[in-house]
Amino acid sequence: MAAADVGALEPVRVFFDADVILNAAFSSQDDSASIVLLQLSELGLLEGITSEKAQEEALRNCESKLPQALPKLRDFIANSLVIWREPADEHRRDAAEHSHEKDTEHLVTALDAGYRFLLTRNLRDFRLPADAPLEVIDPGGFIRRIRQALAAL
Repeated sequence: MAAADVGALEPVRVFFDADVILNAAFSSQDDSASIVLLQLSELGLLEGITSEKAQEEALRNCESKLPQALPKLRDFIANSLVIWREPADEHRRDAAEHSHEKDTEHLVTALDAGYRFLLTRNLRDFRLPADAPLEVIDPGGFIRRIRQALAAL
């Protein structure tokens, strides 16, 4: 069997919803799916992005619910994620039709940035058609997909 050319693999582009980032900061387990995925992004094996709105939402919720986790949250944001500042309006109407209104900006950002996956723990807030250019998936499901892809090497 020929060896796979793993050096030619590009990082998978992944949008992190606020709830995934917040879950990592609140987790007491270093092997939670949210933490592992943020670590993969920090290592450059994933290309992690989030929106300004998701960042603000995560910081606000952390400050009100578990302020002692703020340093951990800020570290994850600073070391693992790129903040996409101004998504174009081009995807806004489609995103509004396929997401809960509080998540529209996250979907617009992921579409605008051309990312393949949107990680969220709130799958019910997104209703994308089967032919959508990105897939909405929860962190545990995405870890399973990574394991399957690695097994195929």
